[in-house]
Amino acid sequence: MVQDMQDFKTQVVEAVLALTDQRLDEAGTALRLAEEAAKDDTKSSAGDKYETTREMMQQQIDNNRKLLFEAGRQRAFLLQLPLAATATVSNGSLVRTSLGWFFISISAGQVAAGGIPVTAISQAAPLGRLLMSQIPGKSVTFNGRTFLIEEIL
Repeated sequence: MVQDMQDFKTQVVEAVLALTDQRLDEAGTALRLAEEAAKDDTKSSAGDKYETTREMMQQQIDNNRKLLFEAGRQRAFLLQLPLAATATVSNGSLVRTSLGWFFISISAGQVAAGGIPVTAISQAAPLGRLLMSQIPGKSVTFNGRTFLIEEIL
């Protein structure tokens, strides 16, 4: 069992932030490499091939910019989440259910805090929507599985 709940929640937030920072680094590196490749590309005698290549590079640059923007937006969102426990499930809640721990924040998948797996989900995710505004003792059913809410941090 988790000893210090506030410390555990802080560890969860830090783990999700670290994952987001990794996404920021990867997107930044990919963007930089794509921009360098586009600059280094020289026009060949095959005009159509050149234009197709430039368009593909531009699409790659645009996609990497979107990934970088989204990771930055998610990081800013995480930093604004309240760490205090609430009576009902809301953004920033760490929820212990009969089927595991869930951090209502961003869709980041599973992280580990203190050796305990925690799934970071968005309030917009199907399970996140079901958990929102619930209280301990209530249960929700998702994909044929019942999640009893045991605790909210």
